Amino acid sequence: MSIEFLSRLFEPMAVSIESSSSRGARNPDGIGRCEILAALNAAEHRSPDGADCIKAQYMGDLHAMKRLLAKFPENAVLSVIGMLTNQQKLLSLYKRHNPFGRREAKRARELEVIGKQELAEQVRQRIAERCLRDTQGGICPACNGTGELQKPKPHDCPNCRDGKVEPPTLTQDERHAEAGLLWMYGDAAQAFYSRVVSERAA
Repeated sequence: MSIEFLSRLFEPMAVSIESSSSRGARNPDGIGRCEILAALNAAEHRSPDGADCIKAQYMGDLHAMKRLLAKFPENAVLSVIGMLTNQQKLLSLYKRHNPFGRREAKRARELEVIGKQELAEQVRQRIAERCLRDTQGGICPACNGTGELQKPKPHDCPNCRDGKVEPPTLTQDERHAEAGLLWMYGDAAQAFYSRVVSERAA
């Protein structure tokens, strides 16, 4: 789909837009880079906040994320762009079940015992960063996303549901903000796809 093509346009290994041909990269809809970016501009004109949701989700745009977080509750923003996870529980499970997490958590405790607090904190930071990378989308560290543990005998993983650790429940205010953001997201996406259709027909 055209909107997912945005993520490919802005991958670090992708050829930069400025140096590439205007139709050097094409998505399955047969639309090139310039047309996709024109569609994104149309989305921004229709709904700036909705377009920021698209940018944050598909382009990893940190500036768009900061703009959203300045206006809306963090959990509402993360929920809309598919990044809401129970990071505290994921980190706890990661330190218990992941080999790297378990080994480094032990090392941090040992450093703390001998008074090397700063080094211990650096190790914990590395664990948190690895956990964030390895558990994207809420993948359960205990069962590696399978939803099943094998020892002592095969059984459902008690830490997750179908391999995913469930995100925290939104408060009423967060749900209200989420609903508003979803409406703006949909409005921006509609403008985006309308422009893609017109480009395809041209």
